[in-house]
Parts: sequence; C-alpha cells; structure tokens
Amino acid sequence: MLTLTAQVLNLYKTKAMPNKETGEITPEGHKVQLQWKSLTHEGHKIEMQDFNVHQFGEKWAHHVGKLILLNCV
Repeated sequence: MLTLTAQVLNLYKTKAMPNKETGEITPEGHKVQLQWKSLTHEGHKIEMQDFNVHQFGEKWAHHVGKLILLNCV
C-alpha cells in the first residue's frame, strides 16, 4: 500500500460533455487539484494533478487548503 500526503489546492465544477467517439454524455461533476512532493535522485520535485471526484465534490470542499493522507492500494 502507498500512502500519499498531498495538499488540496482547488475544487472546481466540470460541465457535461459528449464523448466524441460514442456520443455518450459524461455528466457534470467536480475535479480536485492535489499537489505533493516526489523524491528524485537530486532531492524532490513538486507534482500537481487533477482528479475526477464527480458527485463527491461537495465532500472535498472543506479540505481545500489542507493536507490530506491518501492510501492507495
């Protein structure tokens, strides 16, 4: 198991969008931006990535600006 300590930078809404190949509509939702430090040979680097949290966006709102622990299997 991997444990990641990340800072929640932002939470934003996404619009509903059609899939260009199938025409299926992806419903509107939320994305959360996380930032963390990765170890490199010379020290560390800062990484940031957006993650889809869809209908759980409101549950992330009170974490913006805070450090969180994520356990990944």
